[in-house]
Amino acid sequence: MSLYRPKRKVTLRFVVQTLLLAALPSLAGLGMLYFSANSQMQKQAHKELELSYKHFDKIFAIADKVAVDNRFMAHRLCAQILPELRREATRQLYIRSINIIGNNKIYCSSVLENDEEYLKVSPEVQEGGVLVPGNVITPNSSVLYIRHGDIMMAIDGRLLLSFLQSSVSGIRLYFVVGGRELHASGWVYPSTFSEQSIIKSSKETGFSVRASTEPGAEWNIIFGSYLPLFFIFGLTGFVAALFYSKKYFSAELTEKDLRNAISKGEIIPWAQPIFDSSGKEIWGVEILARWKNQEGKVIPPDLFIPLAEKSNIIMELTRSLMMQTKEVFSANINLIPHDFHVSFNISNRCCKTDALVGVCQQWLQGMDNKLSLTLELTERDSFQNSAHFNVLMETLKQHGVKLAIDDFGTAGSNLDYLKEVAFDYIKIDKSYVAGIGSGTSSEHIIDNILDLAQRLGMDVIAEGIENAEQVDHLKGKHVIHFQGYLYSAPVPLETFTLKYFHPLL
Repeated sequence: MSLYRPKRKVTLRFVVQTLLLAALPSLAGLGMLYFSANSQMQKQAHKELELSYKHFDKIFAIADKVAVDNRFMAHRLCAQILPELRREATRQLYIRSINIIGNNKIYCSSVLENDEEYLKVSPEVQEGGVLVPGNVITPNSSVLYIRHGDIMMAIDGRLLLSFLQSSVSGIRLYFVVGGRELHASGWVYPSTFSEQSIIKSSKETGFSVRASTEPGAEWNIIFGSYLPLFFIFGLTGFVAALFYSKKYFSAELTEKDLRNAISKGEIIPWAQPIFDSSGKEIWGVEILARWKNQEGKVIPPDLFIPLAEKSNIIMELTRSLMMQTKEVFSANINLIPHDFHVSFNISNRCCKTDALVGVCQQWLQGMDNKLSLTLELTERDSFQNSAHFNVLMETLKQHGVKLAIDDFGTAGSNLDYLKEVAFDYIKIDKSYVAGIGSGTSSEHIIDNILDLAQRLGMDVIAEGIENAEQVDHLKGKHVIHFQGYLYSAPVPLETFTLKYFHPLL
């Protein structure tokens, strides 16, 4: 079939559709994977945030307890409380130093006794907590100060960093207190809040933990964990595009191909002559449909007639074929013998509408009764012998249209046709004609067909004639109309008219 289908051209529309089809599964899949990765990151961020928050909350709880347990030291002389202050500092897990404040300065510390620079308390260290980049003891390490009244604790920032290290790549954690935030890098910055951040705050102590995802973190998950799925989406798109391209260039004919061919006049009438028993005088012609595509290749009817019947455009095809034939014969009407037999094959679907009558009337107009129009109904079509069918056949005959049964005796002959409809011709199928002289039952079947035709007053046309032995045998049975390759193969209608109506050209 691939040898006959009109060649499809690569158009911009085809290229765009193919690319979209190839990309669509990947794009859709990418969107779903991105959504899934983002959702996974958000869940992990919440989980990491909760874990970090618990650590910081524990630190503030310990600092609060230390301040309450040691408030008795406030306003006492440093010499009196220093030993106990140092013992208390060493017992605490997170606290690096405990400091007693008086007159807005540290006058007693568990770490240093007389470092004036260290003992100056900045006004920013008020009630609650504050982050500083460093102090005299650890100038390159951040410190968290937590003050409760006159008791102030210092927590080493290096300890805090361990609570900001996320176990999930792409998630950043920040500790925020006193208008500043500590990054996992160890640096202290003025606090900033992003709409995309997840924040959990403590109303009692005033600190917060903020979590955010790094830009593009979702892609790391997609191309890390989801890469096999992305590959499947891409493969799906490739297969879909490949299937579409194959179907686009496929040899399988479509209804659209057929409609385009009819509208462009690519399906044209061919003719096979029917001779009398002498083999010299042409008696009529059978019109056949042939599709000559844009490449000049002829497409046989068995490749497109079934499609025309299935897609319900056979009547459109029949009308086109009959009107093209009328145009050619009208131009040669004065050269055509009187009562010249012209037959067309009619599908079962054509008989389900009254449009057939109108097409036949249109065809007969202007022919001056020189042409005899015959419709051939093939038994392979399994015509339904309904009331509508019988009325339609009778109406056609009233308009001068003759009827023939084609392929008689094949596909389970239905004799109801002969009982209800007055046919004018029976065409002996070529499968029986081919059996003449072979010693098979074909000759007996032909005898029965001829006897039936004689009793019903029908003429007989023998088709599929390929040799003189077949002609002689059928002549002996009084058959007078012959059609087959012995006389002529089907040819374009213009070629037929030049050969038989303009013999001198």
